[in-house]
Amino acid sequence: MTIARFRPVPPPQRRRRRRLVLPLLCALSACGTAPADPSPASAAGEQAPEAATGPMADFARLIGGEWCATLASGDRVFQAWQWGPGQLSLRKTAWRSDPADSPWAGEVFYWHPGQRRTCLLSLHEDIAGVGRGVGAGWITFNGDTAAARLDLRQPRGLRALSFRWTFVGPDRHTEALLEDHGHGPEPLNALEFVRVPPTTGQRPKAAAAPPPTGRWRAFAALVGTTWEGTARDGSRTRTVFEWIPSLEAAWARTWRLTDGGDRRTPALDACFYAPLDTGTLRCLVLTEAGGVFDGDVAAAVAGALQLDLRGHEGDRAVAREVRLEVAADGTLHHRVWSLQGDQRTLLTENRHARRDP
Repeated sequence: MTIARFRPVPPPQRRRRRRLVLPLLCALSACGTAPADPSPASAAGEQAPEAATGPMADFARLIGGEWCATLASGDRVFQAWQWGPGQLSLRKTAWRSDPADSPWAGEVFYWHPGQRRTCLLSLHEDIAGVGRGVGAGWITFNGDTAAARLDLRQPRGLRALSFRWTFVGPDRHTEALLEDHGHGPEPLNALEFVRVPPTTGQRPKAAAAPPPTGRWRAFAALVGTTWEGTARDGSRTRTVFEWIPSLEAAWARTWRLTDGGDRRTPALDACFYAPLDTGTLRCLVLTEAGGVFDGDVAAAVAGALQLDLRGHEGDRAVAREVRLEVAADGTLHHRVWSLQGDQRTLLTENRHARRDP
């Protein structure tokens, strides 16, 4: 049996913060993905990757099965990891054994070629007494340990968090959460995870989400549909958008289809999210070739998105403008421009058709 290990209760003035940190630790350990079973084991037809050898190779030990910890309440927390495009990023999914009390959150870990380190984006839903959160940071491995820094913005302000992983053999690791109030990191909580078969645990069944509205209305024509097109190399592609209202976020993934569509390889991931300190939607885009882009959703009208992105492809800093628009004939019109000074050059133009379920 997995035992959750908690540090001694801090002085009385810190007790309320500790009660709020437990659900936050669970939330920060989760990833917002498709409501339908997004674990590695469920990726039917997805091409099995070769052994990781790139800058994210240290994360390979987390792939496979599920990771389980037991909280002091007796509830269990499960985690599953899934490679992103080119094995240069990962998405982490987590859920609790009680579907009625399973906070969902989103995390993506990705190699940033400009910063030459692994960065992370973390989103968590509205937690009672805490609120919604959006965080960014980085993580580094050193043998069997990993240390991360996360600047997490919540309604009450910016929090300086960190977490540490310590691996004990191939199927066990601890995860400790700390916070810095200006005097160095102080322990808040710790859990111990063990790897279990992927059939263990029961994921909560997400209710059907209402359609996006307000500043998210442009996504209403994109979600709930599978889009298929043709890549520049002639291969078929498949793209799915997912709307997660609890996180104020949307996810998109594009696969390259081979062997008549029986095998699929992740080619692009995108996360669209709503920062707490601005009224502008943001997005993070990761490509199979290692490109990392982020920027604003500059225009969002019914059925159309315009993204103003800056990022890195290898050691080159580049700027892109992306426009997605559902045309009158029902196809998804996709265009990408390269921006360099006053020059605007069309790089890609494609149309994606709706695919019946």
